[in-house]
Amino acid sequence: MKIRRPKIWRSLVGREFSGPDATIESNCVLCDSSDMTSCEQVRLLFNRCGRLIAQRREGLTIDMKAVTHLDTKLLACLVAIYQSALASSVRVELLCSSSVLALAEVCRLGWLIERTSPGAA
Repeated sequence: MKIRRPKIWRSLVGREFSGPDATIESNCVLCDSSDMTSCEQVRLLFNRCGRLIAQRREGLTIDMKAVTHLDTKLLACLVAIYQSALASSVRVELLCSSSVLALAEVCRLGWLIERTSPGAA
């Protein structure tokens, strides 16, 4: 049975990601779905970021400005991505919606937002 993946993960250049061995040209992962509560969507985000980190890119930008519905799975995923990137010397930058920021504060993950905000050293 073939797994059907939602067509929501695209690089900013508009090229759709089509498999684990595909070349990824952009350093940005765009979450253009407002609802990030699905396990499959969180897994796709983690896998895509993991592949970019494995390529030892200079930096990784995760654009979540369109996300309005999320739960702690997404935040746990972001922490894991951050730790993996840190171990590989890849800088991570998060562009977050107010919903992501609010849940991060409730979960006491303000440090993650501070360390990954644009312009953070």
